[in-house]
Amino acid sequence: MKTILFLIFLFFPATAFWGSNNKPPAETALDEPFAWMSLEQAHIEAASTGKTIMIFVEAEWCGICKQMRKNVFPQQNIQNLVNATILPVTIDLDSREPVVFNGETMTERNFARKIRVSATPTTLFMDADGQVIAHQTGYVPADRFEALLNFIRSDDFGKMHFDDYFNSLRID
Repeated sequence: MKTILFLIFLFFPATAFWGSNNKPPAETALDEPFAWMSLEQAHIEAASTGKTIMIFVEAEWCGICKQMRKNVFPQQNIQNLVNATILPVTIDLDSREPVVFNGETMTERNFARKIRVSATPTTLFMDADGQVIAHQTGYVPADRFEALLNFIRSDDFGKMHFDDYFNSLRID
């Protein structure tokens, strides 16, 4: 009997951990720089407000993604721009969690494939119709990310390449 109780106490914490998809505890809302929303919620809100959707495609194993979350997203200027004008969504490249997009349910993984994302991190921007209007793959330093957010909202968007826009901001 003691052996059975010992095994129960030994394995219960392990099963609680492994049964949770081996993910660390979710960060609290206070730790998050943006009010992340579901893809479906963002798409509905974009249709009614005309705001742009920002989709940050990441993976748990992606160190560069973690660097973006640690070094770029917490910047106050970036938080202000995103929270005021952008609808932020995060998608896990490997997740089998369901998402709804244009009335179709699929996994986050399949959604990433549908929008042709195969590397992390990738930041995409969608219009209210759900069309990808811009994307950036890899780590984007805070100054460049802030410029990208401003570019998406500017009159120059669609008229010039982002690199030209970014270089025009630099004063030597």
